[in-house]
Amino acid sequence: MVLSYLSNLNPEERERFLQQLDHELRGPLRKINTFCGFICEDEKESNPNILSPLRELASLAAGISIKLKSLARAGNETELQANLSEMEGLIDKFSGLFPEDHSFTHQDSLDNAQRISLLLRRVDYTYRTFFNLGPSEHFSFRAYLKLFPFLNQAVLDEKNISFSDKTESFPFETESRDYELVMNNLLGNAITHGFPAALAVEDKREISVTTRGNYTPYLVRVSNNGINIDTDRISRQAVERGLVAAADLEKPLAGLENFIEQKGLYIPKTPEQYIGLLEEERRGFLLNQLIFLPKVSTSESGAETGHGTGQGIGLDLVRSLIEKNGGTVWVRSNPGDTRFYFTIPSERVVNYRP
Repeated sequence: MVLSYLSNLNPEERERFLQQLDHELRGPLRKINTFCGFICEDEKESNPNILSPLRELASLAAGISIKLKSLARAGNETELQANLSEMEGLIDKFSGLFPEDHSFTHQDSLDNAQRISLLLRRVDYTYRTFFNLGPSEHFSFRAYLKLFPFLNQAVLDEKNISFSDKTESFPFETESRDYELVMNNLLGNAITHGFPAALAVEDKREISVTTRGNYTPYLVRVSNNGINIDTDRISRQAVERGLVAAADLEKPLAGLENFIEQKGLYIPKTPEQYIGLLEEERRGFLLNQLIFLPKVSTSESGAETGHGTGQGIGLDLVRSLIEKNGGTVWVRSNPGDTRFYFTIPSERVVNYRP
């Protein structure tokens, strides 16, 4: 299935797919190397036996990125198959290299070992989700939202961002791990693009995740109080990249609604679904949905910048993953209030406890 999928992509599409996978893995791999280095430094005198497997782990991390580049350069199905098999072997070895039972002499080493174990599982899940390999595993929103600030505390502290989990009494799981990639992307974008380096530090920076079980289908919202999506920028990108015509974006509101719907993007079905927007604000709401088109980005250059959360699969692929699972995604963005929403059909939800 994977070989057939990659074989049917043209060279540019295949390279983009593999670059996205590489970007999604790069943050966790880099963090694994960092935490390995911390343990080696702490344990080098009292526990030298641990140094060799940690160094092997770091070497394998580099090898995985190199193999991704080889996959991108493969010229035929034989090369693709050979590289894909080697890649899977590296992932299998990588995931099983770090044992759960450690004998460390420093408490910091124990904490970093826990981080490495969690990140190893993330790398394995990410790879197998992208390539649709192995048995399907459930994804727990509660577990993920407890893990996210733990693994990303450094960047949250650096940017003075507080992270709020507002799932309250809705600790549900889904039958698809696609939502892990979705959450990595939306939260990563909130950190990077909601609070760019050039933005002056405000007294209160917030990112929050809210899940609602009293909706049909289930609803998830990822919010931040940083800068808003630049509607003019994404409209310009969409026109420059041949995704839309400028005249289409200048149509009256009803015509713009029809056009956005024809592109497969979200539009409210009733006036009430504009959620309090004035009529003159509805155009901006509709144009913001262009962010989910391929090659449209929140950054000026069109390139997503990484920060370690492993978010970089692109909002067009976020949309694809959500729609593949039967849901819908949309965004509302105003200065100081950007909200990404997506739905999850009830048949995808397991272990819901109200």
